[in-house]
Amino acid sequence: FVDRGDNNYGFNFDNDFFNSWGQPEHDRDQQVLNAQIAANASIDIENPRGDVSVTAGDGAAIEVHAHEVAYADNDAAAKKIFEAEAAQLKVSGNTVLVKSESNDHGKLNLTVTVPKSAHVTINSGKGDVTAAGMGAGIGVSVHGDVHLSEIAGPVQARFSGGKHDFSMHNLQGDVAVDGDVNDLTFSEIKGKVTQNGEILGDVHMENVSGAIHLHTPVTDLQVAELPGDLTLDSNDLRVNESKGQ
Repeated sequence: FVDRGDNNYGFNFDNDFFNSWGQPEHDRDQQVLNAQIAANASIDIENPRGDVSVTAGDGAAIEVHAHEVAYADNDAAAKKIFEAEAAQLKVSGNTVLVKSESNDHGKLNLTVTVPKSAHVTINSGKGDVTAAGMGAGIGVSVHGDVHLSEIAGPVQARFSGGKHDFSMHNLQGDVAVDGDVNDLTFSEIKGKVTQNGEILGDVHMENVSGAIHLHTPVTDLQVAELPGDLTLDSNDLRVNESKGQ
């Protein structure tokens, strides 16, 4: 095991959050998990503590890389944490589950490759989510930042815990956002955008071909179409080229 005293991994949640006991940091890469699955499988990813990154690959297979982090005073204690939080891959027909049981003294960062036509649902308790290349939409429930790109199909994002950013580029489908967020940054969206909850930061949108409806405790904004751009902050609303504002 490697002891990294600097605790500097660059994730959204600094390691003081995960390592409230101030113990030495150990890390290891779990053995890669993989399986042949249906190309249109329904994939659930559950990771209570740590980041999740998902990309679409060629073929009908899933591959899971897990980087484990443990906060412990010695290698033996770290090993127990690694074993408790290790990722598991279960396949049952068209249903696939990637899951970590989590451990309060560690975190697990997942990098997952899935078939392009699979439908993916991610439940991330404390960590960021990144996804690219999905061809059947994606659902995300998260306490962290979300960055999506090159997605075809509907997107559903549910946020908990306040100030987290949501960025999305090149979506072919509708997007629904529920819960409080910080910054919203959307571009090249070929579908409707609906948002419900508090926006604590700024909104910037460009080239949205569907209707936009932003609903917060203090704002109810509707735009029929946005071939230009829109910026909303605590002081101002600026719209350049819109239809049905």
